[in-house]
Amino acid sequence: DWMTMARSWGRLALEYQTGRWDMLRLTAQTEGAILRAHYAAASASVWRLMLALLGLQTAALLTILLGEIISAIGYPSSLWTVFIPLGLIFVLGLDLLLRPRALAALGLALSASAPRAGMAAVLGSVALILFWFAQVMALGVGFFLASYTALASRNYVLSIVVASVLGLAVLIPPLLVTLFVQRVALFRLASAVAAREAAV
Repeated sequence: DWMTMARSWGRLALEYQTGRWDMLRLTAQTEGAILRAHYAAASASVWRLMLALLGLQTAALLTILLGEIISAIGYPSSLWTVFIPLGLIFVLGLDLLLRPRALAALGLALSASAPRAGMAAVLGSVALILFWFAQVMALGVGFFLASYTALASRNYVLSIVVASVLGLAVLIPPLLVTLFVQRVALFRLASAVAAREAAV
């Protein structure tokens, strides 16, 4: 997260200060194409590290899945637990893929809004802490709802199944926070650049 933000929050401020942005605007490329290129470059800056983390995370969950399958042999009723690691692979993998894009958009939006790279770095650090706080809060809300729903069930087996399914659902709110931050940051980025173009 930190690497993605650090490689994106000074991009546009530097372009403005050096006059490179004005030179790019004189080319045949549209404003949207230039912003998409910056966004892609900021997102790809941590691509190798993200793939390594995704591989380690998937390998760990596949090991758990293999253990669940082995322990379920001879106990068909426990085969439902196989879906838990599969769900974790999907949800956690999706979050890991979306997170660099959301934070790259956030860093670029701050870079377009802040007049200097130093100010963008300060705002970026605060925004990253707030992003983590929002995800932890969303995780806590999901965990509370999952626990309450599971405990409300009278049937023991049903409560275990419900708790497992809702355990996966706990991870959905932080994912929604990531998507929300990405959308808002991209909108703010476009608005900030459009406002600068109008002022010029």
